[in-house]
Order: sequence, then C-alpha cells, then structure tokens
Amino acid sequence: MKYRSPLGIGELTKTSSIGRHEPEITLASFQNKSVCVVEYLQAYFKVIENFRGSSPYLLLSFVDQHIGITTSTLSRWVREVMSQCGIDMNRFRPHSTRSAA
Repeated sequence: MKYRSPLGIGELTKTSSIGRHEPEITLASFQNKSVCVVEYLQAYFKVIENFRGSSPYLLLSFVDQHIGITTSTLSRWVREVMSQCGIDMNRFRPHSTRSAA
C-alpha cells in the first residue's frame, strides 16, 4: 500500500534540500491481521471514503467539511492524547512521543 504525504511527493518540506526530498512511503502487510497497519488503513479508508473525495490527506478533520488536517491540528491532538495518558507535558512535547513512551 502506498500513501501520498499531505504535502505531496516532490514538494519541499522542512528537511528538504537540493537533490534531497522525502521518499514515498510503502507499507508491507503482516500475516497477523491484528497488528497489520495495512489492514487498519484499508478499514479506515473504507469508513472515510464518502468524506474523503479526492483528498490526498491521510487524516481528515471531523468537522463539517472534512478537509485534511494541518500539522498544528495533529500536534494538538497528540498533546491532548499524551496529556490524557498522564504524561507530563512540561517535560515532553509531541515531537518526543518515543521518549515519553
């Protein structure tokens, strides 16, 4: 399964430089369906297909227009989940989820 980044393949990102762009993401399936990311993404896409239209975004807003979310929205969601999990938000930030875990 291939996923197109919200910015689009080939567009410049914060970490882009001359001759260096983010590669396309390819996910492999696992035999154990209960831990298979591809299975969960396919189920997610099936649920949101009526809202998604031709949007290339993976995550959509759950309000009226169901447009792709911004990086600040994703960061806010991650902060909220980390806080609800009891993680000290004065010590950890959304970019440090691995350290917080």
